[in-house]
Amino acid sequence: MPPRSTPRLASIDPPRLAREVVAGVVNDIQGRALALAPGLAVLVDAGELDGQRRRVADVLPETELYQSVLDLCAWAQRGDGHPDETHDVCLPVATAVYPGALDGSGESGPADLAGEADPTTEVGLLLVAAFAREKLSQGRALSARELATLASLSVLQLRTLIKRGELRASGGADKDWTVKATEARRWLSGRGVPGFAQRPSSSGE
Repeated sequence: MPPRSTPRLASIDPPRLAREVVAGVVNDIQGRALALAPGLAVLVDAGELDGQRRRVADVLPETELYQSVLDLCAWAQRGDGHPDETHDVCLPVATAVYPGALDGSGESGPADLAGEADPTTEVGLLLVAAFAREKLSQGRALSARELATLASLSVLQLRTLIKRGELRASGGADKDWTVKATEARRWLSGRGVPGFAQRPSSSGE
C-alpha cells in the first residue's frame, strides 16, 4: 500500500473531515469505556426518531463538534470569520483531537499546539493555517511553514519560489526564512488564495 500523501489545505473536504473527527471521538469514548466494565457501562445513544432507533453514524452531523470542524475549515481555508475568534474556533477541535495536550491550566492553548502541530494530518494543517491567518491580520510575519500551508504548497516548494525571487523573504538558512505580512498577503492574493483577494479600486479605474 503506498504511503499516504501529505494533505493540502485547499483539498480538505470539510464535511468528510468533520464526520471523521466526530466518529473518532465516539470510537475513543467506546474504547475507553471497555476499561470500566463490568462495573460501569458507558452508552453512546443516538436516540429515536419517529419510533425508530437511530444509528450513531446518522447523527454525527448533529453534534456541536461537527459544526466546530466546519467552522475551523471555513476560517482556515477561506478566511470566513473574524481573526479575534481564532482561539474560540480552534479550541473545541483541538481539545477533542489532542485532549492530552490541553489540560485546562491556561498555560497552553490551541495557538501553542499549532506551533507543534503535525502538518501531515488534516487537523494539524488546519490549526497551522488558522493561526497563520490570525498572524497576518495582526501584521505579523509568517514562517515558511505557515505560508506554505496557506498556499497549499510544501515547504520545499515554497523555498524554491523564494530562491527564484518570486517571493521576498528574510532570514538566514532556509528553515529560518520569514515573510513579512504585507508581502505574504500580496503573494497569497496573486495566487488566488481565498480570503486574500485584492479589493477593487474605489476610484473605479
